[in-house]
Amino acid sequence: MGGTLLVGLGQATLGFPAAPGGALAGAIVVIALTLPIAAFALCAAGRRGQGWGWVLIGAGLILNSAGEAYFYFVQRTLTAFPTAGDFLCLGLFPFMIAGIVLLVHGGRDRRGPSIGTDGLVIALAVGALTYELIFQALLGGANGSWKLADGQLAYPALDLGTLIVLAVVCIPSRFRVDAAYLWLMAGIAVLLVTDVANLQQTARGVTAPGLALYFGWAIAIVLLSASSRSDARLTSSDAFRGSPLRLALGGAILLALGVLLYDAMHDRNPVVTAASGSALLLGLVRLFRTLTENNRLLGERDEVIAKQRRMQSQLRFQADHDSLTGLHNRRRFAERADEQIRLCRRYGRTAALLFVDLDSFKFVNDSFGHPAGDRVLRDVAEAIATSVRSTDVVGRLGGDEFAVLLPEADEAGAVQTAETLIAAVRSHRDPTIGASVGVVLFGSGGERTVEDLFVAADLALYEAKDAGNGGIRVFKGQGGHRLAWVDRIRAALAEKRLALSAQPIVDLKTGDTVREELLVRMLDRDGNEIPPDAFLPTAERFGLIADIDRFAVERGIDLARGGRAVAVNVSGPSMTDRTLVDTVAAAVHRGLDPHMLSFELTETSGVSNIETARRFAGYLEALGCELALDDFGTGFSSLSYLNHLPVQTLKIDTEFVRGVGHGAFDRYLVRMIVNLAHRLNQKTVAEGIEDEATLSMVRELEVDYGQGFLLGAPEPIEPPGESPARKRRATIGKSAACATLRRP
Repeated sequence: MGGTLLVGLGQATLGFPAAPGGALAGAIVVIALTLPIAAFALCAAGRRGQGWGWVLIGAGLILNSAGEAYFYFVQRTLTAFPTAGDFLCLGLFPFMIAGIVLLVHGGRDRRGPSIGTDGLVIALAVGALTYELIFQALLGGANGSWKLADGQLAYPALDLGTLIVLAVVCIPSRFRVDAAYLWLMAGIAVLLVTDVANLQQTARGVTAPGLALYFGWAIAIVLLSASSRSDARLTSSDAFRGSPLRLALGGAILLALGVLLYDAMHDRNPVVTAASGSALLLGLVRLFRTLTENNRLLGERDEVIAKQRRMQSQLRFQADHDSLTGLHNRRRFAERADEQIRLCRRYGRTAALLFVDLDSFKFVNDSFGHPAGDRVLRDVAEAIATSVRSTDVVGRLGGDEFAVLLPEADEAGAVQTAETLIAAVRSHRDPTIGASVGVVLFGSGGERTVEDLFVAADLALYEAKDAGNGGIRVFKGQGGHRLAWVDRIRAALAEKRLALSAQPIVDLKTGDTVREELLVRMLDRDGNEIPPDAFLPTAERFGLIADIDRFAVERGIDLARGGRAVAVNVSGPSMTDRTLVDTVAAAVHRGLDPHMLSFELTETSGVSNIETARRFAGYLEALGCELALDDFGTGFSSLSYLNHLPVQTLKIDTEFVRGVGHGAFDRYLVRMIVNLAHRLNQKTVAEGIEDEATLSMVRELEVDYGQGFLLGAPEPIEPPGESPARKRRATIGKSAACATLRRP
């Protein structure tokens, strides 16, 4: 029809005959019919992801142009309905609606409503009502052919339906629409106005459309073709909550039902019946789909909630339980013990706390490796858990140490339970494993805290192990000496009476000091130095070593900033202290050279879980710090550490170094360690060099570095910057690998 306008204008201005004829007129018609379609195709070809939608819309435009060509070249007047031209022109609408639905589904948020189907339902319902109330009124005064007028009514009816579909897409605020939908809406709106005017003329008996109608149809086709120049995305809008579209859909279903019933009782018009019936059927299908989708979403929601609950339950379990054995961890066990203390105070009850420590467990780790040790711990945990009452609480405190809380227990019952536990552990398939038990009773009297109970039970366990494997001791105030040391260490930490000394580590080829090993000392209130043998074992036993490690790390960072290459040995408990790693990371981020600070693990550091040590070493390696393995060669654990940890230096145990001068076995072992280290691109340090013969032999064995009183005795460390002479004493290189918090 847009081409017909151009032909009509050409005839009016150039004098072409009204009837078809002449090559120039035909050429103008062909160009006018094909140019908008060609422009549409070129623009739509560049739209990715919505290709079929544009293809269907383009096919509808092609059919419409073919129908217009038929009217111009063949039919010329509206004398009958339907003709081939009508079928072609009306073919625009199903393709247009289908294309719009595909564009909507291709460009919207997948979670959004099915607005293409909703628009079709609303369009059919409104179209049926419009036909019943308006279009039939337009035909009321028809003096032309009723068949022709009814046929021409299909055009505005389909225009209205398509326009409603587009309005459902564009008007609700669920989406922000792109311009393509607005161009389509504008084109269909112009087409609707023009087709209504044509319907009125047809009803009055006019069989040849006027020039103004051709002009309207042309504008409509141009607007529709221009839609492909814009995107057809639908962007989610937070403003929409779905209510307007749901109300419109529900209203359309009720409207279709009402129109269908009214038409059945009065007109029985097939157009109204088909439109309203289709709207009702599609609406019911849409509601069924919505209910099905809602049920699916509810099921998915329930699955997500159940999964979240399982994850929360798992996280709570992991937070409260030991990952290896599944028993309560130290934190959760302490909470349960604290609850029991309050119950005893409130109701005057008596309870008992048992500490269980395995005998000969280190032999299992050294002889068979940590995997075998882990299996033993799991078996022992199961044996202990099945040997106590259901009301008793069992936990793993760390390493090979377990704890049992016995509510409503007296001394006799606690001792009997301890004997049962020892028998259960001995029944393990490994005959070397036994257990010692420390028992502490508590009740309504006194103001004991959980920490006090743990210290008392640990003291009793200490006494039991001193008495020999398989011993049981009940705390009755014994261990006062050790308990006094616990108080002295706590006071020294609170009053900052810890100090460090440094012992040089010397390059055996050049004689230069390449790094320093830090040695921790404790001072009494008079400033006198307390040797490490007097307090470090107690600190390790009673959980105070982590505070000492933290002091040494912080002091080592200060020394490293001052230009001294140092490192700190960390105990097993410190490996789980993330604040220690965070302290080092913060110093590195503030400019500390990580090569100036490194760390050392020893056989005596209490590493009960190689994975814990691996993670800790991985953090330090990521920061650029280095790791040393101390006391290497004293057990199979050394080889296990070497296999799992990213160490750069092996420190050969003093026991082997002192024997190299007169023992063939020690020389062979040291040579083997050196060869192993060099093959792994690692350095070696010989500890405990105290005479010239030993020094000469370790040089001959190609040990890289040496340490001992012959090469340099430990000296107190002054605060950074106070002693330039002290700084000149050390030759410090960036290759410094490890100075260590030494526990001689």
